[in-house]
Amino acid sequence: MTEVVTELKKVTWPGSKDVRAATIVVIIGVLIAGAMLGVFDTLWSYVIRKIIEYGG
Repeated sequence: MTEVVTELKKVTWPGSKDVRAATIVVIIGVLIAGAMLGVFDTLWSYVIRKIIEYGG
């Protein structure tokens, strides 16, 4: 356990400015990915619905 504490003392932790910037990047990335998935899901649902209507 003392080795863990020793290694943790060697770590250079990011500052609050870096953490805030990284958090914003992650949130924006998640929002973009979610929007893209929503659009693709809507498009595929429409295509599948039309295929079923045409075949039925």
